[in-house]
Amino acid sequence: MLNESMFRFLETGNDVEENKDVISSAVESYLKHLASNKKNEAYAHWVSLFGSNDYPHAVLFFMTQKPTLYKDIMKFVKNL
Repeated sequence: MLNESMFRFLETGNDVEENKDVISSAVESYLKHLASNKKNEAYAHWVSLFGSNDYPHAVLFFMTQKPTLYKDIMKFVKNL
């Protein structure tokens, strides 16, 4: 639920531009929390949303604001 809400929020664009640094840092911290606490199902769900075509603005946000997230995603997938 949290994962989908995050993507929907970014897709709307409301308040995103003014808060992009806070949002990108929060997402990075959230994913690190999932990885370090072995919340693989939640992380995999987040990755599936990232890889879907349902949230193009959210993916663009992640790729422009935190391009290192892609590397982290690939590392997660490789270790499954």
